Amino acid sequence: MPSTMRSFSESFARAADGSWRCIAPTALQGPAGRIEVAPGSTFSRGTNVMGVDLAEFLDAEDHVRLETAAALDRINRRSKRARLIIRALST
Repeated sequence: MPSTMRSFSESFARAADGSWRCIAPTALQGPAGRIEVAPGSTFSRGTNVMGVDLAEFLDAEDHVRLETAAALDRINRRSKRARLIIRALST
């Protein structure tokens, strides 16, 4: 089973109602031990598994992923502009 944080969150799909459905076997080391999740398992906010609200955790991971992607996009756009400026100044 995957053991990295990235693999854990990628093993879930968000449903229209905000719950998370496991789509691939995965595991996470929680505060009370290893949490293994089987495909088809669904988690909604407020449901704790071994001391972890998995839906809240996945919501946070999704937020971080989206913010990171947006930041990387901004950096990439700035880099392109910087390269264009440097190229223009070099000619």
